[in-house]
Formats: sequence, C-alpha cells, structure tokens
Amino acid sequence: MTDTERTIVLVACAGKKLPHAARAKDLYASSLFEKSRAYAEDRAAAWFILSALHGLVEPDAVIEPYDVTLNDMSAAARRAWSRRVIEQLDRHVHHGDTVVILAGARYRDGIVPELCASGVKVEVPLEGLRIGEQLAYLGRDEHELPSGSGDAGALRAFYEVLHGLAERGGTEPLPEVIARRDLPERGVYFFLDPCERRRSSPGSARVVRVGTHALKRDAVSTLRGRLKQHFGRHDGGGNHRGSVFRLHVGMALHERDGGGPASWAVADVAASVRAAESSWERRVSAYIRGLDVITLGVLDESGPGSHRAYVERNAIALLSTLGRHLDPPTEAWLGQSSPREAIRTSGLWNVNHVGESVDGEFLERFAETADGVGGRRSRAGATFDRPRVRSSQARGAQQAAGPETGSSAAQTRRARAAEFRAALSTLLSDAERTRQAYVDVRSGELHRVVGGYPGRLHALSTCCSVMRSVMRDGDREVEAPPKGVGASLVIRYRLPR
Repeated sequence: MTDTERTIVLVACAGKKLPHAARAKDLYASSLFEKSRAYAEDRAAAWFILSALHGLVEPDAVIEPYDVTLNDMSAAARRAWSRRVIEQLDRHVHHGDTVVILAGARYRDGIVPELCASGVKVEVPLEGLRIGEQLAYLGRDEHELPSGSGDAGALRAFYEVLHGLAERGGTEPLPEVIARRDLPERGVYFFLDPCERRRSSPGSARVVRVGTHALKRDAVSTLRGRLKQHFGRHDGGGNHRGSVFRLHVGMALHERDGGGPASWAVADVAASVRAAESSWERRVSAYIRGLDVITLGVLDESGPGSHRAYVERNAIALLSTLGRHLDPPTEAWLGQSSPREAIRTSGLWNVNHVGESVDGEFLERFAETADGVGGRRSRAGATFDRPRVRSSQARGAQQAAGPETGSSAAQTRRARAAEFRAALSTLLSDAERTRQAYVDVRSGELHRVVGGYPGRLHALSTCCSVMRSVMRDGDREVEAPPKGVGASLVIRYRLPR
C-alpha cells in the first residue's frame, strides 16, 4: 500500500532479439518494442517487460536471447505464466496504482482480472489497433496537439466547433438532414448518439461516427448520396453492402442479440439472399435513423488529398485517442457488442484512422473551415462576412486573458484573417508602385509583418488561407508546405492586380 498513486507500464517482449546477452530493454529489436519502451520511459514511474520465458523482467536485467512465445503455449501453460507474473507484480504494484499494458490479448487475459480485483486501475490503449495504428499511437507526441491545450482542452475545442456548426445549421436526425434543401454538395458528417452522453461534458451528446465521401479521384458522389446510403430506403430497408456503417451496426446487433443472417458479412450474394436479409436491414435502419447528424460543408475537389479527407482523418484520430479516455462509450452503447476491437475501444463506428496521430494544426484548421475564413463557403448558399481589423492591443489583451472559446474564438480568427488581408494588400500595392511584374510572398514573412510569429499563438493556417483566397488567374504557388499549411508557403502574385 502506498500514499502516492503511480503509473506502471508493462511492455510485451518481441520475437526479434539481439544474438547476444544484453539488458532486457536493449535486447528486443522491433519498432513496436522500441516505441513502447519510449512511451513507458516518458510516462511511467516504473516499467517492466512481459517476457514469455521469464515472466516479469526489469528493464536493466541482463538476459540471454531466447526463442519462446506465448502463442505456442497451451491454455494451461499460459494460465501458469499469468499467475507467475501476478506474483512478481505484487512487489511493485499497489492498490490505487494505474497499470498500462502495451501487449496483446494472450499476455493480458490472465493478468487484467487479477489486477482489477486487487484495486489496480488497468488501461489497454492499444487494444483493437492494427500494428500501424499502434505505432502511430505510441509515436504521438504532446506537440502534435496545440501546445498548452491539454487533452481535455483539445477535445473541448473540437466539440465547441461542432456546437457552433449546430447553432448555425442545427443538429437533426438523419431523415431530416437528408430532406434539407440547403445540404452542401460535399462535406464531412458527424453522427451523435443522443443516448450517449459525454463524461467530460454531461448533457452533451457524444460523436459516434465521422465520415465523408468522394475520396477517389474524379469521384462524383455527394454528401446527400452518402447519407442516403446510411439511411437506406424509405420503407425501412437498405443495402449494407453499400454502407460500411450499416455493415458494422448489423454485425454488432448480431453479436448482441443473435439471429442475424449468416450472409451479412458476405460481399456478393444472390438477390434471394438479400431479400432474406430485409428484416435485419430494417433493424439497422431503425438504429441509424435515431442518431443526430451535424454536417460541415467543404466544397473541394474529390480525391484522397482533399480537405474533407484531412478533416475526417484527424477528427477520427482525435476522438479515438483522446475521446476514448475522456468520453468513453457507455456499457449500453451498441458498439460495445461489435466484433471489431477498434470500434469497441474507440467508441466510434469507425475502423480506419483509429489511433492515428493528430496533426498539430488540425483544431485551428477545423475551426477555420467551420467559420468560412477567407470567404470560403461553409454551407451551400451561405458565405461569411469579412470582419473589421481589430487592434494589436486588443488582440494582445485577449491572448493575455487566456484561451478563447465559442464565438469569441471565431471573432479572433476572423479578425486575424482581416489583418493578414490588409497587410497583404499593402504589400501588393507597394510592389505595383515599383512596376514589378510579380512579387513572391512567403507566409512566414507576412505573418512576421502582422505579428505573432514565431510564437505559440501563431495563426499560420489563417495566414495561408488568406494568401490563397486572394489568388487570381496568373498567380501560382511557387512553394507549398508538406501539409499545405506552414511558414514556407510562397505564392507568386502577378502585377498589376
């Protein structure tokens, strides 16, 4: 028993090892082990290795390479191994501690129940993630989310943007969203479950699926068309082979209630088989039509590099890495019955992008997209007025007062956009007076003129958006940052304007 609660990390051993004796933390030669070790050393009060041969091993213990794996053991042998590890852990882990296990199910199964029974909190952050997703999760650094925001602050900022969208366009059940005349042609959608309330914000519904469409080049699908695939037919039926969302919901219903058609997960079946699935399709429709939807219009080109794909990918990554801990799904959530671990553990009806890292500028770019900064269309038929320039003193006072939320944050972003636009206009006018044929403008230099860069509260995303929004025929990007946004963006503006 200790007075101070600690975090202990348990890391699974790896099959690939050095050919000679070494300290245990250096013996295993795999990318997953190396990232797990770095994760443990950075976050834990103490960490240990789960060895198939030795049980619990301290990182600095010198051991010989071995060729033993739990995968080759019988169930009885694995139970004996688990009992041995629990006995070894008894000297290091105490009531109230948190044990984070970075290991597969065979390592965990016999350990987790015993730890929980002894009053130890257990976390399994990699459960349900594929190897690439595990590596991405373990490699996520704190700087990949806005500095100083904290996990709770980042998640709160994400939901504030959604709530702003809901205030302008409403949060409605799927049937009403599909019937809207002003639904944008392209965009990103967010399903919220009114029965799932956020733990970190009681009374607020939790996002349970994020999606978009037209991610293949030259694709012509629309946001309405994608939502109709999830909605199904007006008679209550549907086609789950055209909607992975419907596929996942139907599989979870089968796991929970039984009785689902054996053909549900089969890709190509006869028309008679599809007819026999109709009652199950109606059950899926009933569930999905009870969810609320918020849409974000993003009228860009089709393709995997679209801004819609960027928003979808980072929203799923953020919700599955932060939301899974801060706003976990309730025990009654249907997704808890899904055979897909990624769905059960993330609390989302998503599999792709679960556990991936979050781009450091995502929240700012997400907010700007929702606010229509730079005169971009956010919803079909709706544009946003450009704000007046706010003084540097006023902006400085706002920053000194602390983080902004809601409409005040939106006003700040719009004011910053106006400042960038005014500075760029002055720069272009000065260049015209010298009768130059063109002028190259670098985003980092323009930001320095306005102020605030370099610095934690920079607005490079806004700066780049403004620079692109004033482009005309004949203008072109000379240099582009790897992620599309950054201090290295250079646009060549033709003169005179």
